[in-house]
Amino acid sequence: MLAGPNGQKIEVDVLTQKPVNAGAEIVLIESESSALAVVKRQKSLAMFPDSKDITEAQMAALAHVAYHYQMDIIMGEIMPYQGKPFITIKGRRRHDKREGHRMGITFRMPRPDELEYWLSVQAMAQGDVIQIAIGTEPDGTATEAHGRVLMSEQPTTQAGKENLPIAIRKIEMAQKRAESRVREMVFGAIGKPQGLNPAISVLGEEEGVGVIQGTYREIPNEELEPQTMPDFGECPEHGVAWNVAADKYTGNPRATHFIAQGTPYCNVSAIYKIIFSQLWTAKVGELNEKDVNTWLKEKFGGKTWSKLAHQECVQAVDLMRVDEKTGEVSDPSQFPEENPDKVDTSEQEAPAEVPMPDQEENEPAATATVGDEPDF
Repeated sequence: MLAGPNGQKIEVDVLTQKPVNAGAEIVLIESESSALAVVKRQKSLAMFPDSKDITEAQMAALAHVAYHYQMDIIMGEIMPYQGKPFITIKGRRRHDKREGHRMGITFRMPRPDELEYWLSVQAMAQGDVIQIAIGTEPDGTATEAHGRVLMSEQPTTQAGKENLPIAIRKIEMAQKRAESRVREMVFGAIGKPQGLNPAISVLGEEEGVGVIQGTYREIPNEELEPQTMPDFGECPEHGVAWNVAADKYTGNPRATHFIAQGTPYCNVSAIYKIIFSQLWTAKVGELNEKDVNTWLKEKFGGKTWSKLAHQECVQAVDLMRVDEKTGEVSDPSQFPEENPDKVDTSEQEAPAEVPMPDQEENEPAATATVGDEPDF
């Protein structure tokens, strides 16, 4: 137990020295330079496969990816594989948790009729190890996907490779691949963070398939430039400029501004959600959650409002203002409000994880994640 700022007793973890119930979301990597330091330390301790063969440029690429995805290098959420950054199933699980995705995972063996069919169509060979993952969402929807370790991948007779995971933990490796596939089927591929170098190909558990498509190349340190933040202009409700900073978890630009002492920070997600609701009601009619989510998923790659980055919130409003027949921006005067950008936030709930401000007026909110507002 430690004494808190007000003298109260706080239970802390003896290893991390953080409050026991502080939550799982912590800042893993503060900068690319700190990520690179961790990568070099892990290499020096031979914690990576083929540590001795990793080049300086490959370590810089791994640090770059780990920083932008906010993956824990020490805990094995990301590692180098054949010189490329490789997001493990641990990293995929953290990503899904951070994005609010919830799914229970169980595994089963293939049924005899499944094995017979796969063999008959030459979709597998004798000796392949297959596991089937069953992902169950909170609403009870279940999705199945299979993962396998090919017989040709099992280097049990090759000198020096007898202890590789794929040789001694075949079922576990097949389960990881099956879980990775079912997560991608349900939640989609891990989104590319803002600021990630497009030349880097990032691998996932699914049998070497690139989660982020692209051609890999080694990146010199001098090319790892800081991210440039976009200009969000002024808040349509309060008429003050947005403070824009990279979200510490996703790297996406996040726009907030100070309102008043004792009041939660205003943010783009909250303001533009209200504007979007007004536009939807005026153009479509009743604000039906199912219809809105279907529209958003179609426009933004399967995302609902709570998953939109702040730039996407603005884009959603812009799209609602476009006349689908003429392609022109609709006249705001046609909507019920005199100015649809002027919205009432007096009863708006505080955005999730945005602290009560005691900072200076121009200081942006310290902590928050993409998805400030719940879905409709």
